[in-house]
Amino acid sequence: LELDSDQKKNAKAFGYNRNLWDNLELYELEATGFAYLTDDEKQAAMTLGMDEDIWNCYVNHYNDNYWEDLEAAGVSQYYETLGWDQASWNFGENIP
Repeated sequence: LELDSDQKKNAKAFGYNRNLWDNLELYELEATGFAYLTDDEKQAAMTLGMDEDIWNCYVNHYNDNYWEDLEAAGVSQYYETLGWDQASWNFGENIP
């Protein structure tokens, strides 16, 4: 995704550089679910067009959520297809 000048400015203010932006999961902040971001971080994410749903799905990949959160978001069935269940997701038991 090529960013326009305003988006680049906002991404930089959010702590991204080109390498972090172009390579998923390098930026440690991406391991944080949207609910646990600071207000400033949430605002920065939103200036880049990322609300809670987008952040948790496309940036955090639900890694900072419990299985119940996946169910509430309507995505648990996709993780089940990949071999995950509540025990493996929440407690690391028999990770697929």
